[in-house]
Amino acid sequence: GDLDNGKLYALKRKDNTLTEGSMTKNTLYDVEFVEIPNAKNLTGAEINAANITNNALRFSRVEDVDYRKGNGNGNEIYFTATGRVYKLVLDKNDMFTGKLEIIAEGDSNPGNDLINPDNLCVTENYVYIQEDGDSYYADAKHDSYIWQYSMATKTYKPWLNMKHNRGNAEWFQMF
Repeated sequence: GDLDNGKLYALKRKDNTLTEGSMTKNTLYDVEFVEIPNAKNLTGAEINAANITNNALRFSRVEDVDYRKGNGNGNEIYFTATGRVYKLVLDKNDMFTGKLEIIAEGDSNPGNDLINPDNLCVTENYVYIQEDGDSYYADAKHDSYIWQYSMATKTYKPWLNMKHNRGNAEWFQMF
């Protein structure tokens, strides 16, 4: 991109709801990108103020992003933020608008389900979600997994378990 003359945009829900915590899994939200004018001359605090003025979504921290591979899938983007995995499908006729949904999260079953998703690998049919290996969530009922999310069934399951017992020759387990 053009870092001198390019533009900066923020993602917002069309209903102007700011917090990601208000969103629920498998619900579609209408979103759009809004420009932050003159961003290259603004400070971080000024960009943050513009985001608030524009009602941009307040993601706590975005960890990783990837897009769906395969013919005709260039408008489907997946990203992790604050313990959740999001799917953003951009309108092919207006790439500044789209639909956002949470496809995976651990909030509804803490410690047993997804814990602190960190990295993603998106293929044509699956999203592989790697949990943060250094997450020391006290109520975790499993070591860090790599989860496999099926786009066809909208379900996910453990795919690889990174056991922390390093003295054991079988330090990982495929499901």
